[in-house]
Amino acid sequence: MELLRNGRLKTRLLFILMLILLYGWIYQFESDDLIRSIGVTIFAIIIGINSMRHVYKAYKLDIEGLRKFWLLLNIGIAFFILFESLWFFQTVLFQNPVYLDVINFVWDIYLIFYLSAIIYKIKVISHYPTLNNPFIFNIIIFMTTAFTISIQYLVKPILDVTNESIMATVLVIIYPILSLSSIIATGILYYIARFLTKRIELISLTILFSAIVMFIADFGFMYHLSIEIFPLASIWDPLWIISIWLLGLAGKKGQMSCNYQKGSDDKLSNLYTSPYPYFSILLLVFLTIHQFHYKVNALFIGLCMTILLVIFRQVLLLRHNKQIMKKYKYLAYHDPLTGLLNRTSFKIRLKAEIDEAKASNSKLAVILLDLDRFKNINDTLGHHVGDSLLKEVSNRLVLGLNVGEVCFRIGGDEFVIILTETSDEQAKKFAEKLMTQFSSAFQVDDYSINVSPSVGISMYPDNGISHDTLFKYADAAMYLAKERGNNTYQFFNGTLHEKIERKILLENGLRNAIQNQELHVVYHPKVILATREIFGMEALLRWKHPVLGYISPAEFIPIAEETGQIIPIGEWMLRKACEQAKQWEDSGFPPLYVAVNVSVRQFQQKDFVEKVTNIIHETGMNPNYLELEITESIIQDIDESINVLKGLQELGISPSIDDFGTGYSSLYILKELPIDIIKIDKSFIDYITEKKDKQMVKTIIELGLSLDLRVVAEGIETEEQLAKLIEYDCKFGQGYLFAKPLDAVQFEQLLLSKINDNI
Repeated sequence: MELLRNGRLKTRLLFILMLILLYGWIYQFESDDLIRSIGVTIFAIIIGINSMRHVYKAYKLDIEGLRKFWLLLNIGIAFFILFESLWFFQTVLFQNPVYLDVINFVWDIYLIFYLSAIIYKIKVISHYPTLNNPFIFNIIIFMTTAFTISIQYLVKPILDVTNESIMATVLVIIYPILSLSSIIATGILYYIARFLTKRIELISLTILFSAIVMFIADFGFMYHLSIEIFPLASIWDPLWIISIWLLGLAGKKGQMSCNYQKGSDDKLSNLYTSPYPYFSILLLVFLTIHQFHYKVNALFIGLCMTILLVIFRQVLLLRHNKQIMKKYKYLAYHDPLTGLLNRTSFKIRLKAEIDEAKASNSKLAVILLDLDRFKNINDTLGHHVGDSLLKEVSNRLVLGLNVGEVCFRIGGDEFVIILTETSDEQAKKFAEKLMTQFSSAFQVDDYSINVSPSVGISMYPDNGISHDTLFKYADAAMYLAKERGNNTYQFFNGTLHEKIERKILLENGLRNAIQNQELHVVYHPKVILATREIFGMEALLRWKHPVLGYISPAEFIPIAEETGQIIPIGEWMLRKACEQAKQWEDSGFPPLYVAVNVSVRQFQQKDFVEKVTNIIHETGMNPNYLELEITESIIQDIDESINVLKGLQELGISPSIDDFGTGYSSLYILKELPIDIIKIDKSFIDYITEKKDKQMVKTIIELGLSLDLRVVAEGIETEEQLAKLIEYDCKFGQGYLFAKPLDAVQFEQLLLSKINDNI
């Protein structure tokens, strides 16, 4: 920042020094035209060469893809140096301080390249094609206005008092037009640049200052010529030099590395249909009325030309808008990646086909196709490969269609096809043909990818008569096909319908289950196996649906997981269990360990530890008696899981692995994860008397004890199972042998009975 301030101060001091030197020289040699002209010209050449050097460096760096802009600007500065050089030789060698036609021509060439550079940059940063660029067209309109005003008020007075050649006359006409057009173009450039990067804005602002200074010098010089004064090395010359110096300063800024964020460019659209060209007409109308004496003059002709240009501009804008509307209409009904019709088109087409089928009393089939394990392809090979694969799939699907059949991409890796005037058997054959189409691999870049589809089919009118129902049932059938092992097809049927209706009913019921007090917590006692003394309990969730009655956790927990409702439900359950444990402790019961199940979805929340901390503080629960049970599925993100578990342990909470032994990486979990407890799954305890399972349970217990972990056996139902566990030195367990899950009142009564038995 300090460096930036120093750079600005240095630039300002250099600017002031140049002005002092230039105007000091002009004042010192006010009476000697030759010496004054030579000094100013040499200074101009030096400044021009220095500016050309900076602009060339910006051209070589090409930081933001504006290399051609810097090239055109550099060529323009080269012509400025050539102009000054020719003028120097004219005044020194021939001692004839007169602007020859060739010298004036070189100056106009400089202005042409200057204007071309500005117009090119406008084209690039406005992201418009040249022919349809409203900015470029506006500049043409402004140039016409400039041409008209210049002819009437500058060129005509000069021509009236001089008798120049045709070449000189043309140059005199072009000069003010180029100058005025340049300042208009740089003004538009700066307006656009304000909505882009800070670097482009700074460069454009510097060039705008350069254009303003040059414009003042040009029209001051032209004004003197119009009143028959031929100024040499006058007050205007330093302004041209300053203008060139500013271009060099823009080149220096073009070499800067500037990482400012882009601003909003929404306002650019306001300039695409800018009303500013109409101001040109109003200005010319005013001047024409002021100057019009029942004869055709330059103002009248210019007014007519500008009106025609504005009309032509509007025609082009209408044409451009029509092209945009056509493009948007295409995008509204087509998938931009594959070119297939999209979901919107599918809905429209399906409604029409249903009406047609109803009128002709025929059947139609909605065939929904989803690629199996497509996410794995995106995750492993990259989304660009996934996109290319979708294109290849769409091409293969289209090639397999018959006349009149249409394929739609409705999102992600899902495609749908409508079969009209068909039957169940024909739909079945079509689905089998789809399976065959995917039997060979897809060639994508350098990869040979095998991908299979899961297909769901719903029939009109058997499965529904509305487009929403048919699509919903095809989707349900497709998911059933996935459940049955992928790479197959499945028709929607009555059983599936009942399953879906029940799932929807449960999903909707879960949303308000907490508020309606339909959920409650039961407690399954944990005991010390040798004495059967209760030392804790596992909190279990139960739901009594108002219509369906008690719903098994095995049915509603997966739905809660799928819909995300497990997060608020899990938090509610943890809070309830902590409140109850604290209440029993306050009532005089000995502290009991309470274990609460935590879903993977809860565990993966970034603020999970924070939420648990808040619940502990709010309920007053002693964290040393809280156990949080997780499953082995957290191994999917081992690093993050370790961080979360360590955070829980720091609070005093004991993490526990539930259903231990059923996962595919149990030993790895014991080695890597910071846990305190493992629970042996019931499936091992059921067959503990059999040799294979007996050895497995014994090994797990020995392994857990060797790692200083608390081992808890689940699902103990017989005395024989209990005896074996005690024999293997398992100290803790739970199961129906000791008690079933009990509500809070029943559990409290059990505790009281145990206390009374011990008295």
